[in-house]
Amino acid sequence: MSNSSALALGSIGKKKNIKRRKFTYSDVLIDIFPYKKDKPGEAIRKCVFLVAITAFSLTLFYINEYFVDNKENKNFYGDIASGYGTIDDNRPNIPDYKPKEGDPNWKTPLLSLENGKFMYEKNNDYVGYIQIADTIINYPIVQRKTNDGNSYYLTHAFDGSSRKEGCVFLDYRESFDVESNNFRVEKNSDNLILYGHNMANNQMFGSLKNYKDNYNWYSEHPIIKIDSRYNHYKFKIFAVCIVDADQERGDVFNYNNTLNFSSSRKFYEYVNGCKRRSYVINDVDVKYGDQLLTLSTCNSMFNEARLIIVARLLRDGEDELSGTQNSTRNKNIMMPNIWYKYNAGKYNPADFVPYGDEFSD
Repeated sequence: MSNSSALALGSIGKKKNIKRRKFTYSDVLIDIFPYKKDKPGEAIRKCVFLVAITAFSLTLFYINEYFVDNKENKNFYGDIASGYGTIDDNRPNIPDYKPKEGDPNWKTPLLSLENGKFMYEKNNDYVGYIQIADTIINYPIVQRKTNDGNSYYLTHAFDGSSRKEGCVFLDYRESFDVESNNFRVEKNSDNLILYGHNMANNQMFGSLKNYKDNYNWYSEHPIIKIDSRYNHYKFKIFAVCIVDADQERGDVFNYNNTLNFSSSRKFYEYVNGCKRRSYVINDVDVKYGDQLLTLSTCNSMFNEARLIIVARLLRDGEDELSGTQNSTRNKNIMMPNIWYKYNAGKYNPADFVPYGDEFSD
């Protein structure tokens, strides 16, 4: 054997005897996290990688949480809707409650609806149920008669559990079919105001934006159905408005504090305020003494924007679609001042004809 062959074999033998360093998790950590022996470029690369991984993980977490929460909320209120059923169109509508002559207490008989009893047993804050055709709006209405009544159900579901979707609720100052010993003991508030979140997936009051964004939606869906614990009501929409809720901007339409009207003038001032701001013009007449309903939700048009849908009680024997089928898009909408900072146009008050006998020439 030559010397070169011997050297080669010796080298092979030496290579076989080399021991590999044992794998440790610290090696992985050194490869991922910045290490004191890293060059500056390597340290920066690792930092960027860690930030990207963290952002990706958080995104996956929130996406999963979003869809899980949405599904849970849909199932939660879906079960309630199944238990309640469909508001019965054959049940007579309640046109308007007037006291009998000489009766100062507004006492009229109130007999509980069976599904109203069912809901009240689940939550004593239950005061009614709302449905709008072809929408997800199929929810119980609650009212918390405390100072936190207009905030509690923003973050609590019908069963009182914490839930970001909240629950549809009636303003805590309102009176709506208040009963004692099977008699009405308070006159219903003139303007019932309901609040609900504007959810991106259209849950709660999220689908109300269809009235603003879809030109044909109003004429196809002008009716809001509401049950109290005792009676069935139908309301016909006459205005769809965007208003500003930021008191500091100075042009707030104070709908959320307009619960009752002390005179016909005050009533028509409110109705005209809605009609000036409405995205749709229609032939639905509104008369002093009509029970009003206002649905309120947030809108993304600007900070503190509110979308409100205003309706009046369907009169006894009235055609549901009467006055809604010749609606047109309003080309002279009175928008909040902040809107004009970012959009062209100007409201022309001369083009608006005030509504109501007291305002006509």
